[in-house]
Amino acid sequence: MKGLHTCLPLLVLAVAALPAPAAAASGGGHDDGGKALKKIRHFVVIYQENHSFDNLYGGWERVDGVADAVADAAHSTQVDQAGAPYTCLLQNDVNLTSPPLAPRCTGTDANGVAFTSHFPNAPFRIDDYIAPSDTTCPAPGMSAPNGVAKGSGLPGGCTRDPFHHLPSV
Repeated sequence: MKGLHTCLPLLVLAVAALPAPAAAASGGGHDDGGKALKKIRHFVVIYQENHSFDNLYGGWERVDGVADAVADAAHSTQVDQAGAPYTCLLQNDVNLTSPPLAPRCTGTDANGVAFTSHFPNAPFRIDDYIAPSDTTCPAPGMSAPNGVAKGSGLPGGCTRDPFHHLPSV
């Protein structure tokens, strides 16, 4: 969805700005919203599509995110269906393939076909390659299964449509 990665944080901030139920229920004409907000210990954020909490907020101070011990190589390395780690990450988005990006590693896809990629098997910030303001979004009604090349779409920093595949059991 166009701009989903920018809309969700705004939604979360809007929800965080609402008075807590305790404050709303107290009535009485005085504002104790600040006290009620101090009682809130956690916000639960549910994401749709492929953006994770770490992707958007994992680098923030005091967030158990990408710098936390949980995000070590054993927990962030992508593996194939047999559990073997990929050498590098296959990219299909026209802005993330090699070329236009320089190849840094070689891997094999699920069909055994070799490919080159700019992305070793490790977390990376998508904003380093496609900024939220980049003109990579398709026009309404346009199909762009492998994304829209920078400079030829609408603003919004869109990436290719994700292909979701569930392994058969």
